[in-house]
Amino acid sequence: MDLEMHIVHSLQPELTQAPAGTKSQFSHGVLGFFFRAVKDDYFLNNEADDFHDKFLSTMLTDQVGTKIDMTSFVTKLNYNKRWTYQGSLTTSPFSEGILWNVIEQVIPIRQSTLDKFLEYRKIEQSEVFAPFANEQARED
Repeated sequence: MDLEMHIVHSLQPELTQAPAGTKSQFSHGVLGFFFRAVKDDYFLNNEADDFHDKFLSTMLTDQVGTKIDMTSFVTKLNYNKRWTYQGSLTTSPFSEGILWNVIEQVIPIRQSTLDKFLEYRKIEQSEVFAPFANEQARED
């Protein structure tokens, strides 16, 4: 895929208590989404809905650093077709006990929107502190 997005939800401690007083096995939940870049005229030629493309583009230009309501983003997808599994975070501290939900539907986005993400990633990468010394250290 051209882009994958993970949205991590941290459970509040009081919500991880089951009715019988036992603690939930999950500390976080993750929603995963796949994106495929398409030509900018794809949405005109295929009469496809470009809601998600516009949402992502706006998120990167107008709403960086603000809270985002993901309700419409998720409900416009076929959420019933997804992979669900128990795993861990993909970044440090690689915590276990994560309930993953990865949506099967691949979301089309304009190449120009993907380019915005790639540029944003460069900005984020420049702010990483204590990066790995080399590729071998990263792999280890």
